[in-house]
Amino acid sequence: MKMIRNIINRVLVVIALAEASACVAADNADGGRSVSPLLTTERWWGLNGYPGGISLRIATSGDADLLLKHNNAEIVYGYRVGDKQLRTVSMDAWNNASSDLVDCNSQVGKEPSRILIDRETNKLSIDGKEVSGIRGRVHLRYQFTSKGDKFVVLSADGVRAKSIMPFLGQGGASGRHYNQVFTYPGVAPIGSPIELPFTSERETFGNCWSSDERFVVYSDADHFRMAIVVLR
Repeated sequence: MKMIRNIINRVLVVIALAEASACVAADNADGGRSVSPLLTTERWWGLNGYPGGISLRIATSGDADLLLKHNNAEIVYGYRVGDKQLRTVSMDAWNNASSDLVDCNSQVGKEPSRILIDRETNKLSIDGKEVSGIRGRVHLRYQFTSKGDKFVVLSADGVRAKSIMPFLGQGGASGRHYNQVFTYPGVAPIGSPIELPFTSERETFGNCWSSDERFVVYSDADHFRMAIVVLR
């Protein structure tokens, strides 16, 4: 009987995992949108110091769709939508790209007097009114595009984590994390939430838009781990 129970339990686990994977796939399969697994950037390890951060450009060759360069070195990664992987590419690919360069250090917020995340409620509000429809109950971060016509929200369905270094701001959160895009100033959702392959319970993740507003890049503070969302 014990063996039969073990077999039944294993089958139930497999079914539960399959259902969870199907839910994630359903959430992320929306008009060609996708998200990468959690990627690592070994060639960027140790590149700390000023000015730090990363910059983005849209690739012009077929070797990559998005180019990512560390601001402290001439080391460039290319991301391909087809296989959702990062590979190092030459500086020529970066220099020959025709798109605008986006320095993620300077992609700042918009109208902070009107838009904020309340530290007590962990909710994003505009003009004092909470933005409705955000998937996670903890609103962690928002980021406008360079044009300012839309913004992305990072949220989580767990609980707010304490900041390891309080002077750097609030920490992240536990649970599943989501990417959502809204128009501005209309604040209408664009597509459905996309589940992300990380948690910010122990490390926080920032986000940055590409110039064509097709990609949102999430990376940890050292830019060693990242996930890339494709919106179309």
